[in-house]
Amino acid sequence: MNPVNYYCYSWGNSTSGGGVFDTNLIKALRVEGAVHTHAIAVFRKWSLPVWKKRIGPLTPLRAGRVNIVSHECLHDLLDVIPVYCYIVHNYFTEFDFQNLNFVNPLYRLGSEKIYCKIFSVSKRVVFLSAREKRLATERYPEFADKFLCRPPGHNESSAYFDGNRDANIVEMPGTLDWLPKKLSYRLNVGSGLPGDGTLVRGNSVNAFISVIYDSFLSGFKLKLVEMAKHGKSIISFCDLREELVHIGFEDLPFILVGNRSELAEAITHFRQKGDLSLESRRACYLKGGAITWSSIAQAALGNH
Repeated sequence: MNPVNYYCYSWGNSTSGGGVFDTNLIKALRVEGAVHTHAIAVFRKWSLPVWKKRIGPLTPLRAGRVNIVSHECLHDLLDVIPVYCYIVHNYFTEFDFQNLNFVNPLYRLGSEKIYCKIFSVSKRVVFLSAREKRLATERYPEFADKFLCRPPGHNESSAYFDGNRDANIVEMPGTLDWLPKKLSYRLNVGSGLPGDGTLVRGNSVNAFISVIYDSFLSGFKLKLVEMAKHGKSIISFCDLREELVHIGFEDLPFILVGNRSELAEAITHFRQKGDLSLESRRACYLKGGAITWSSIAQAALGNH
């Protein structure tokens, strides 16, 4: 493999979704060969879309390397380097906040021109979301041959748990590191769980009911792979069924809800239904374990 220049956003917080993604993908790329990382500082541009940034100074570029760019906010790099692979975390042209429509223009307006440039200039484009790859293909069929979709890999440190799981414990993984997540949290679960039970912020091996409080569709939810891998019963405020089908978990228990009343009904439903069998949980763990960071690394390098 030719050495790689990997350009990513300087997250500053390795626990953010983007930080977790880049850390794991860089690790997988290094298994394949030499990788030189460039954490790019960015500065706010007071314009739409709100995620549009101005890149800071670059470290000296190394010639003869494969250039991989991670995240759409670094699109200005297209004017500086030849990009072999561009990794699209969020296809913001199709950003959809279903309960607060006024939020959508903040992320959509002005984005189409940016993505058109990403798609036309890059030699290959890796989407994390099956929904977003489908929508981009429908909008830009002339670039479809460049498009691939690979979900983020599973967390290799999360071990299989074969103990009993408590129906009265509800887990709610996720962060509050950007505006759509903060708004979703306040709208949907900010006042706690409806009804009784214990709410755990983050992952809990003792829970089989998981809540995704995001009311918006954008990118791929990192927590979804872990929920599927551990055979959780998922309640979500956004429709993730297309992503579940893509990763092979279309039969996983899933309920789409739109408000707190429906959330309460869904929790009651899963409590009455009970947990998956140990056999089913084991099958989920093995299937989820096959969703690897190596798969994205290979796609980014053009190996498949």
